[in-house]
Parts: sequence; C-alpha cells; structure tokens
Amino acid sequence: MERTGAPPDVHSQQRLFGEVMGIRGTFIKLLRRFRDDRSGFSLLEIVVATALSSVILLMVYSAHRSIMEAVYDLTGIADFHENVNLALEKIKKDLSFTFYDRYNQKLAFIGENRQGTLSEGG
Repeated sequence: MERTGAPPDVHSQQRLFGEVMGIRGTFIKLLRRFRDDRSGFSLLEIVVATALSSVILLMVYSAHRSIMEAVYDLTGIADFHENVNLALEKIKKDLSFTFYDRYNQKLAFIGENRQGTLSEGG
C-alpha cells in the first residue's frame, strides 16, 4: 500500500501553528486596545482604595497580634500548671514510701538518696 499526502502529524502541526497564530493575533489586538485606551483611575479612587486597604490590613494585623498574645499568655499558664502537677506527683511519690514500723516505734522513710540508690531515712 502506498501512502499519499503528508503524514497526519504534519497536518496536526500545521493546524496547531494556525491556532497559535490566531491566538497571537487576538492577543496583539487586545494589547493595542489597552495601549490606546487612556482611561485610568482618578486620584480620588486611588486614595480611597489605599485607605480601605490600610484599614483592612490594620484589622488583620491587630487580630493576629491579639491572638499571638493570647497564645503566649496561655502557654505561660500551661507551663505553670504543668510544673505544679510535676511537683505534686513528686511529693505523692515521696510520701508513698513512708510507713510506720510498729516494732521499731519510729516513722521510716524509704526513698532515693543523692546517688540514686534506695535508702532508709529516719
């Protein structure tokens, strides 16, 4: 079988090139229209837009700042409560080792000494 004409990929490339050139022409027309159009924003519109943007940014900043201050305050309170709980757990652990020996008639305390070994205090 003999093939005649250009392969299909050449036709698709030509069609794609034509579409790109059409888009390019449309884009150039649009740019020319924007270039020739001299209407812009007035000074009053720019001032109003700047003022509104400033107010919005100020509100966002103040909200962010107050949230961050609350987070810092709550973090400090949480650290304090965590330290109190750790101290109470240490006291509870230490007191759980105390016992009364009825034969020796003294209150004994078994706990860790500075070296980390168990010892009987008195």
